[in-house]
Amino acid sequence: MVREGRKLLAMIPRGAQLVVLDETGKNHSSRELAAWLEKSLAGGSQELAFVVGGYQGIPEELKNKADKILSLSRMTFPHEIARTLLLEQVYRAISINMNLPYHK
Repeated sequence: MVREGRKLLAMIPRGAQLVVLDETGKNHSSRELAAWLEKSLAGGSQELAFVVGGYQGIPEELKNKADKILSLSRMTFPHEIARTLLLEQVYRAISINMNLPYHK
């Protein structure tokens, strides 16, 4: 797990805000996620790097370096489902921030 954490850290673009997805992270409603995303991007972050843990979870080293630890749910999902849920929620957050009808 330590090796995996170091590999993941090496893949994070320099200057990107690191967001780790973990069941122990902060839960947000879609509107709260939209507000956080807008604030993060307005605050100068041009890039967000989302990391979904493996079946053993997220290495502590990675959690310690995270700018935010986010939870999609207290339940555990396979990578494919977690990535799909994350993508949909980011799309929904952008739609909320742009006042598009997707979320209404």
